[in-house]
Amino acid sequence: MTDKRERYVRLERMDVQTEATVAVAAANYFSPMSIIGRQHQDGGPDKNPVVPARSADFVDFLEGNGILPDAQKYVYQIRDLLARMERDNILVSLPVHTRNPMLPKSYYALHEVSDLRRQGLLWLAKTLGGRFVHAQVSPAIVRIVGEDNHGEGSGIIFSPHHILTCHHVVTHMRVATEQVFQGRTMCIDDVIKHPDIDIAVIRTREQLSPVPGMAFLRPEVSQKVYRFGHARVPCSIPQDNEVPTIETGEVTRASVTVFGGGELFLYSAVSRPGDSGGAIVSEDGYVVGITTELSDARYAGLDGDDIFSPHYAGVPSDVVARAVEELDLDERVPYETFE
Repeated sequence: MTDKRERYVRLERMDVQTEATVAVAAANYFSPMSIIGRQHQDGGPDKNPVVPARSADFVDFLEGNGILPDAQKYVYQIRDLLARMERDNILVSLPVHTRNPMLPKSYYALHEVSDLRRQGLLWLAKTLGGRFVHAQVSPAIVRIVGEDNHGEGSGIIFSPHHILTCHHVVTHMRVATEQVFQGRTMCIDDVIKHPDIDIAVIRTREQLSPVPGMAFLRPEVSQKVYRFGHARVPCSIPQDNEVPTIETGEVTRASVTVFGGGELFLYSAVSRPGDSGGAIVSEDGYVVGITTELSDARYAGLDGDDIFSPHYAGVPSDVVARAVEELDLDERVPYETFE
């Protein structure tokens, strides 16, 4: 029996945390200031031209600094990651001569991030994709339950003591005074409901952990989105620290006015009972709204039978931010200003 041959390269994907770590390292390594700093460390004169850093040298850097042991074996994955960062305008490649066909490009990191987004990693959302968005946002999405588990909904942690949800979630059930949020039992101090908009805020006595850099921004038509929520999964056993489910879709209408003058937006991702109050997150990592109740989805067909054809609706983030401000809390929704 012969020994199994060990591959020089690894073909499996990097896990989501490792890929994020390598992406952050790349954004730092290829920045002009980092290039200048390494140039000075190597004894180069101040007036040396700043040339883009080679991707092959970046792989050596990952190994040498213990960021990604065996980085040479992840050459395919690193090359693909750098290409995606270039596609998303984080890196810029320049034609610099290299003899390495596996890692032929050299890069500058020429990008800026707003002050709000700089606090976290969600500015990498488009590059790293849905599994990264799920890993980043999920800790902020909580299940809200009623007394004796009669009723449930979802919410978004947006400050250390405040959870955003829908007015109808906390009205259609008697909210339990103790809830399990982020794996810990917490006491509810207050439930504040907006009188006109389907928005409510739950205040907790214990401290919550918001997701750093999570920002709200108004939705745009045709935008790809991920819908987060805690709808009950049939035949499953609920867990205290259960991760939310997500559905992918796109914004099908950026604004629609409903009876009573409220403003919603429509999207194609499926929503279920229990998802209300959960975040709707764009592919570039912004919370663009929260899930609200479906519009009336039953129509009379030509043969008299009911037709179920729902529009899935959300409250846009700018409406959410305004509603929370009108509640006169000591916290506001972190809305993007691009400062």
